[in-house]
Amino acid sequence: MRREIHERVFKQALRVATIRSSPSYRTMVASVVLRQLARATFSVGANLEESAGAQTRADFAAKVAIAAKEARESHISIPSVREILPS
Repeated sequence: MRREIHERVFKQALRVATIRSSPSYRTMVASVVLRQLARATFSVGANLEESAGAQTRADFAAKVAIAAKEARESHISIPSVREILPS
């Protein structure tokens, strides 16, 4: 069921991204997704770097958990951009 929800949400996002057929609209949507992808991707590295300086095990675990969440967010953004702006 969890996978089904992910697929349905992904398809809905693509419908919104491609609701207008104009190239300028798709480029704008892809730009928004790419900016978020960059933020999430750089956040992974930043949080992992921060975890190296964690003062407690709980602080370390929290920073690694945030990095993992950002990595999952990055994971969905890449195919989104590929679908919005096909080569």
